[in-house]
Amino acid sequence: MKRKRWMALLIWLIMTCYLCIQAGEKSKMLSGFLAQGLYPIILSLSSIISYESAHYFIRKIAHFVMHFVLGTLIYRALETVDRDKTIILVKSLTTAILIAVSNELIQNVAISRGPMPSDAFINIAGVIFGTHICYILHALKE
Repeated sequence: MKRKRWMALLIWLIMTCYLCIQAGEKSKMLSGFLAQGLYPIILSLSSIISYESAHYFIRKIAHFVMHFVLGTLIYRALETVDRDKTIILVKSLTTAILIAVSNELIQNVAISRGPMPSDAFINIAGVIFGTHICYILHALKE
């Protein structure tokens, strides 16, 4: 069980780093593929949203979800080495926020990409939400 949690975290970290260093065009293509699939659903909910707006929101939601998962994986991995839920929360928040900001800063090495403060805040929001969900579930288990 311990190994699986740490392995899941490691795989997620590798995947997020890989996505962060993609060139701007490749990153747009990856999210554009998702946007094309979801756009008909979004359009059925609201006919006033443009494809560009839908693509933009899908990218921002992806930032949030990716870091929400990161926060939960870090919290769950730290549960294997510590019992105090408050200490786990502080350690996971600190670690996950540093990684979330680093994920944005690492985009400096990617071609035609750069860090965006708004994305860093979205990343941090995902981390905070994910770790706190784990904290609440941990508290309810006790």
